Amino acid sequence: MSTIEQLNKAHAKFPDIGTPVLEAAIKGDEDAKGQVYGFYHNGVMAYLYRSYIPPQELEDCGQDVWERVFRRLPHYEIQPNHSFRPFVIMTARSVKVDYYRKYQVQKEYAAEQIRLSSTHPFFWPEEAVEILELYQAIGRQIEHIEPHQAQAFYYKYFMGLSHHDSAEMLGTSEDNARQLASRGLGRIRLGLKRESLD
Repeated sequence: MSTIEQLNKAHAKFPDIGTPVLEAAIKGDEDAKGQVYGFYHNGVMAYLYRSYIPPQELEDCGQDVWERVFRRLPHYEIQPNHSFRPFVIMTARSVKVDYYRKYQVQKEYAAEQIRLSSTHPFFWPEEAVEILELYQAIGRQIEHIEPHQAQAFYYKYFMGLSHHDSAEMLGTSEDNARQLASRGLGRIRLGLKRESLD
């Protein structure tokens, strides 16, 4: 039994949005989209809360869920006797996984900052401070890029992994790992440039 089938079975006893409303939402009707949002929103937030998403991150994660739901909605096909709820929950789960990935990268950056904050035998104190400040600036930019780009950037430019090894860590192709690292680097460079102008 697939994950979707398991979720459909598990959620069969719960009320679901009516088919006419869902059909209108799929066609782009904004009122219908609002009804879909209102029907499932509390359940989405409860799912994220039970997934130990920090309270200060809940609102942003919830917004990410609905951005993805509505972006994918035009391609959703209504199936007989199938609930729309699993589609929403699977989307929330993907947001949760992406959050954990980004959080892990941020933790690794924090650990590197702590390591550099101590006196390093190869740096003058002023150089150590400059490097630490650069790490901190990059860490701030990590918050604004996609989790997969953040991971690929970290593996390539901080761990020194090859694109082949990065691909294995990311569970993707070597070409995709190269593109993710490049895009992450570009986004971080742009962010640093903007930060320097502020």
